[in-house]
Amino acid sequence: MSDATKNALLKAIIENPDEDTPRLVFADLLDETDDDHDRAEFIRLQCGLPGADGKPPGCQSGWDREDVLLRQHQERWVAETFGSMVKDVRFWRGFPEECSTTAKTFAQRGAKWCQRTPLRALIMSAVRGRAEQLAACSHLRHPTRLEIRDRRFDDADLTALAGSRHLARLERLTIGHSILDHPTQVTDEGVRNLAAEAEFLPRLKHLSITGNWNLSWYGLSTLAQSKRITGLRELQLMNTFIDDHEVYALAEAGCGLTRLAIFRSQIGNEGLVALATSEKLPTLSEIRLSRSSITPDVFRDLARSRTRSGLRRLDLSCTHLGEVNADELGTLLAARPGLELSLMECGLPHELQDELDRRFDGRVEIDMEEWGV
Repeated sequence: MSDATKNALLKAIIENPDEDTPRLVFADLLDETDDDHDRAEFIRLQCGLPGADGKPPGCQSGWDREDVLLRQHQERWVAETFGSMVKDVRFWRGFPEECSTTAKTFAQRGAKWCQRTPLRALIMSAVRGRAEQLAACSHLRHPTRLEIRDRRFDDADLTALAGSRHLARLERLTIGHSILDHPTQVTDEGVRNLAAEAEFLPRLKHLSITGNWNLSWYGLSTLAQSKRITGLRELQLMNTFIDDHEVYALAEAGCGLTRLAIFRSQIGNEGLVALATSEKLPTLSEIRLSRSSITPDVFRDLARSRTRSGLRRLDLSCTHLGEVNADELGTLLAARPGLELSLMECGLPHELQDELDRRFDGRVEIDMEEWGV
C-alpha cells in the first residue's frame, strides 16, 4: 500500500470514527498488498466480521483469535502508531483508540498520533502546570473522552483546560479517578470556573470529579445550573462535604441530569427523599449515594413519600445499613414497580440477603460479584 493511499484511508477513518467501511477498506488493502494479513484479520474481527477460520467474532473462537493476534503483534502495532511514551493502549474496531500518557508527551507528539489513528480516549498524567500548553493544542479536538490522573491538578489547571477552544467534541471529562481513589486539588472555585468558562464544551454529557474533601454544594449548584454546559446529563462527585441541606437546594433548583452519583458525603435520609421526590428533577432516573449517612429507615420514608415514577435505580452501595426491614422495602418496590435497588456491601445479614433475593426476584442487587464502583 502506498503512503498516499494509506494516509488517505487513515484520514477517512479518523474523520469518520463511527463508520466501519473505511476500516474494512483499509483491511482489504492490507491483504491485497501483502502488508499485514494478521492486522487485516484483526480489524475485521473487531468490526464484527468472521476471522480467517470463518468463525463469527461473537463466539469464543473469535475472541480467542483476537487475543492471539494481540499477543503476537500489539507491541509492534502500538509502536507504529505511537512510538513510545504511552501505556494502557486499547484497540477498538481494529485501531488503538485509547492510551495513557503525560501532558507533555501529548502536547509534543499527539498531533502525529492523531494522524495515524482515531484517538478518542485519553488518560493524562503530569498535567499540573501544563494545562495552558495542553489547552492550546489543536489535536486536543480528537478525543471524546478525557481523564486527568494527577493528584496535584488544581483549580488553575481546570480553569485553563475549560477555556480551550479545542474541546468541542469532548463528551466525557473525568478529573481524578474514583476506582483508584486518585483525588485532585480541585475545589468549588475550580468547579465554578468550569461552569462559567466552558463555552467550548457543547457536547459534554458526563463529568466526574474526585476531590480531596473540598467539594460542597457551591460547586454542585453552579454545575447543575450552568448556562454553558447545558448538555450535562451525568454528574459524579467523590470526597465531598455535601449534606442534606445542600441537596435540598439542588432539588429545589432543578436541572437536566439523568444520573447523579455522590461518593463519600454527609447526605442522609432527608436529602435522598428530597432528590427522589423533587418534581424539578424530571429526568433524574438514577441516584447513587455510596458511603453516605443514610439509615435503614430511608425505605420507610421513601415508601411514604411521593417518589417520582421516573426514578429507575437507587444505589446505596457501601453505605452501612445493617438491619433493613424487608416489609418496608417491599412496600417501596410495590409502589414503584420500575425501581431497582443496589445494596451491595451494606452490611446486610446473610439471612436478610437470602430473603431479599427470594422475595424481590433480582430487583435488589446484593451479590458482590455484580458490584463495581
